[in-house]
Amino acid sequence: MAVNERTVPSGSRESDARVDQVAKVLTDARLREVLDALSSMDDRVHLDALAERLRARGHDDCDDVAARLHHVHLPRLADIGVIAYDAAENRVEHQEWRVADVLSVAGAALGDGAGDSSRL
Repeated sequence: MAVNERTVPSGSRESDARVDQVAKVLTDARLREVLDALSSMDDRVHLDALAERLRARGHDDCDDVAARLHHVHLPRLADIGVIAYDAAENRVEHQEWRVADVLSVAGAALGDGAGDSSRL
């Protein structure tokens, strides 16, 4: 499983749609928190470990967090190529520099601490 390295020509409809997807991820506080948690973890992480890390940050129900990660958040991050997610194995693979770059762009665009991520 490798992180998506695909590039899209600028100016195409697909490129515009991709930019929109990335913008939505950058403005979603929950997804930024997932990326922040991943940035301090190994480059290959099991879903349960990520859910536990988020629970330790104050999210109430680890099972609920795991379900949202599995069905919503991780597929969205995988769709834009920030991570690779193997849903069958519940494994996340990421490259630390890619996650850090996305968080850096989000922080610059929104200001540090922007958004409320209290509920995954």
